[in-house]
Amino acid sequence: RVKDISYSRDRKGLKRLIWGFLRVYTEILNIFGVYFSIYSWWKSRVVKNQKAIITKVKPDVIIATYPPVETLEIGLEFSAAFNIPLISDFRDGLLFEPIESKRMRQYSCIKKRYEKIEKAVAAHSWFIITITDSISHYFGKTYPQIDVETISNGYDPDDFAELLTETFLDTNKFNIVHTGRFGLSDSSISPGIFFEVIRDLIADKPELKEK
Repeated sequence: RVKDISYSRDRKGLKRLIWGFLRVYTEILNIFGVYFSIYSWWKSRVVKNQKAIITKVKPDVIIATYPPVETLEIGLEFSAAFNIPLISDFRDGLLFEPIESKRMRQYSCIKKRYEKIEKAVAAHSWFIITITDSISHYFGKTYPQIDVETISNGYDPDDFAELLTETFLDTNKFNIVHTGRFGLSDSSISPGIFFEVIRDLIADKPELKEK
């Protein structure tokens, strides 16, 4: 693994100042029309170590998942350098319904770079995977030469067709079901406050403990 100096969980003390500097440096370059991102240093270090990475892993195929866009660039670099088939995986749209639409409107250099990357991905990928049919339709219409398939992110209705529909929760009680995750990218985020509130509520109204 290649260290990412902008990794958000490390934003403490001096590292927070370094991260702030990286953000300001990136913004200044973009303002002056020079494409750069907070992950550009990381991408450069990965590419620099590409021979060691490929030698150690010996992959049969490279899967590059967007976002961030740097993973697509890395996938293109590795695929071309070592003649390994590339599969590009879009969990969000890049130019189609982009999650970075604000920055693309703000800085023309970003949009131009993304247009170049998407065309390269369409030209050199062995296959493209997307999260939704709408993104797949976009790629199929815009780049008809490439094979595209939709693989949804965790939910496929067909997977649940044979499951029982009745609930296993006690309907006489108040149920909370959390199917996501807490925090991860921000070390200051914690589910602790939720449980504190529950404890305070039960202390105030003990009868709620049974529900």
